[in-house]
Formats: sequence, C-alpha cells, structure tokens
Amino acid sequence: MARLSPPFEAMRQRVGELEEDVGECGQVESELRSEIEGLRVFKWIIEDSPNGFSVVDRHYVYRTVNQLNLELHIQPVDQIVGHTVADLLGEAVFQEIVRPNLDRCFAGETVRYEVWFTYPSGGNRFMDITINSVADGPIVYDTEGNIIRMNPAAENLTGYSPEERQLPTAERMALLRFEAAASTPFLRD
Repeated sequence: MARLSPPFEAMRQRVGELEEDVGECGQVESELRSEIEGLRVFKWIIEDSPNGFSVVDRHYVYRTVNQLNLELHIQPVDQIVGHTVADLLGEAVFQEIVRPNLDRCFAGETVRYEVWFTYPSGGNRFMDITINSVADGPIVYDTEGNIIRMNPAAENLTGYSPEERQLPTAERMALLRFEAAASTPFLRD
C-alpha cells in the first residue's frame, strides 16, 4: 500500500477525528432526545397530578404552575405566572402563613405544614403543603449559593380523618382507590 505524504496523512487523521466527533455528536443527540422525551413525560405527569405544583422565585413570584392551581384559583396562567404569591392569595395570608414558610425554605429547610385555604373554585380546602429545598430537587441557586427558586407542592387533605392524614401520600391514594372500588356497584349477567 502506498504511503501518503505528510499533509495528506494529517488530513486523513483529521477526517478520522471528525468522524469520531460526529459519532459522539450522534450519541449526544440521542441522549438529548431521550432527556427531552423524559421531560415531556414529567411535564405531563405534573400537569395531570391531583396535587398542586408551582415554582416560586426569591421575590415570591410564580414562575410556573400546574393545571390544578389554575383550576383552584379560576385564573388563566398569565394571571398567576409572573405575579406574586401575595397577589394570588392575599397580603394577609401571604404575610401570616406563606411567607414565613417560604423564607424557611429559602434558608435551606424542607418545610411541611397543613392549613385551610379558601379557593375561589370551591371554598375551604385543607391542604398539606410541602416546600422542597434540597440540593438535588427542583431548586435553583444563585452564584453565592442562595436559593432563588423552589418548588412548593400542595395536596388536598379535605375529607381525610386526622389518622388518615398521617399516612404517607401513597398509602392515602391506595386507601382512596380501595374506598372507591368498594363503593362501585358490580353488574352481574
């Protein structure tokens, strides 16, 4: 086999390197497509969740909310996202209940509390609020390491007994499904 002159040999090597890069790009593209699909599924799960989810920034402004939040507040997304928690819940509720808990979360603590809220869509609801503030959670930090955005989640506990409210969410959901199945009439031929 004939040997290539140095410039051609260098070009052949560079073509080989580029082919390897293209192969790696194909792998990266495949991984990105997979991640995008995973995020689509995650978004679908959050949107259809029976629990309220939102993202609130350091200025107490909603950055995103799921469908349940829109339904509870009877507001379109543009009347919640970009507005403060006080705008949505009222200044008194914000200052007395919500802000102290958000501030604890911004300080790095995972906060959980139960509270009655009055929603425009249907009156009083007893809610289990969890505000996650963990390094691997949906929390965003600034360059100094301060939490600037977090993810509050709310679960409607109305109708659960105090004992049932102490059960983990998965067990409450199983109990709810069992009760629904027990009250469903069965048809016989």
